[in-house]
Amino acid sequence: MFKNIPTGTKQILVAVLPLLAVSILIVVVGKFGLSKISEVRTALTKAQADKVLLTQKFNILRTVLVSVGDAADVSLMALPQTNPALAVASQIKLVASENSVLISGVKSGSEVADKTGLSRSDISFNISGSRTGVLAFIKGIQNIAPLIVVDKIKISENNGVVDSSISIKSFWSPLPTKLPSITTQVADLSAAEKQLITDMGSLRKPVFVVVPPSTGAGKTDPFSP
Repeated sequence: MFKNIPTGTKQILVAVLPLLAVSILIVVVGKFGLSKISEVRTALTKAQADKVLLTQKFNILRTVLVSVGDAADVSLMALPQTNPALAVASQIKLVASENSVLISGVKSGSEVADKTGLSRSDISFNISGSRTGVLAFIKGIQNIAPLIVVDKIKISENNGVVDSSISIKSFWSPLPTKLPSITTQVADLSAAEKQLITDMGSLRKPVFVVVPPSTGAGKTDPFSP
């Protein structure tokens, strides 16, 4: 390959080729190194941004920590995670009793996928009483928890007695099964959201009767004289 090349040229090539190889190597390694430096800078910038975001999230969560438990309880009371038909039936019967209204024919439908994305159960019943009592009942059931929506009302009156057929909707929704990413930005509740929680807290909560366990007082042997 180098037979026909003059001696002087050969000497120049011998001197230049190593330098050329080193130059090429420097260029290749330099590009690789610059790309790595760029990657490290990008990762560092992201890490710093994540740190700021996590600090903000921590401060917000620390601020709402005191009230978040009560807010969660209120939310679950208004919108349970399971079908609240029994609780709703108990509530409307209680309101009927307080307003001297007779209630009958309480029926609960099967689960329906509501257009809001929530699960829904339709409940229908009949009531009978004075006009004042029936109107007070209709107003009262709109302030109970779990939340309901009065769907249909049919009213007839005869000799001062009002008979009414009412259909309401009760709602529920399972709790989320997936948590957002730890770096997902979180914001404090807006004024409207805080007011909504306050409004839900003012709803009439269901009354659950708990039978206390036996204290064991009395005779230890029931067969002893």
